[in-house]
Amino acid sequence: EDMLCEDSESTSIQMPEIESIELKNLCIEQGDFYLKNFSYLFEAGKYYVFVGESGSGKSTIFNVLTGKTKVRSGQILVNGMDVTDLMDGVSMDCFSVVEQKPYIFDQDYLQNVSLFESYSTENLKQYEAQLPKQLSNRLKQVESTQLSGGEKQVLCLLRAALAKKSVLLLDEVTSAIDQGNKKVIRSLVQKIPAKIKIEISHSEIEEGAIV
Repeated sequence: EDMLCEDSESTSIQMPEIESIELKNLCIEQGDFYLKNFSYLFEAGKYYVFVGESGSGKSTIFNVLTGKTKVRSGQILVNGMDVTDLMDGVSMDCFSVVEQKPYIFDQDYLQNVSLFESYSTENLKQYEAQLPKQLSNRLKQVESTQLSGGEKQVLCLLRAALAKKSVLLLDEVTSAIDQGNKKVIRSLVQKIPAKIKIEISHSEIEEGAIV
């Protein structure tokens, strides 16, 4: 059963499995950008891609889903429950987010991948095996804060694979990846066990995605 749990510091939502996210008549205003009465339904088992140029609104929708941008009016429903004012908590608890410029801790590889949680070493090795040996070795051997932008995104994809959260949000996930590794990264994204996958992109479209 879906539950809302409140404590003295924050409000979080506990949902073992997210089956749907509905954006209902959203109105959003950011500077000169205005989005009016936007509605969309994301359903489990599907991969969605928002494609468009800068300023088209795709990043705004992404930020609404992560809780960074508040809506002026309208509703956000998760499994039919209104969580419009709780999206920062929903995102933290239920979403894995791979941003274009991800935050990396000044810690070693395992701590960055696990986010200081305990995970099966075998599970991690399973996902590492999807990567080229040279890339996998760099992630482990190079100081985390010295990794390239694309390498940091790959590290965050491994985080998402281990976390096994219901929703995966991707922001230009291959934009900083060299051409030779893009297919490998796409394969890794496909193997991440999220029920709903949502990506924003300038041009690239994942095979089988809903655009």
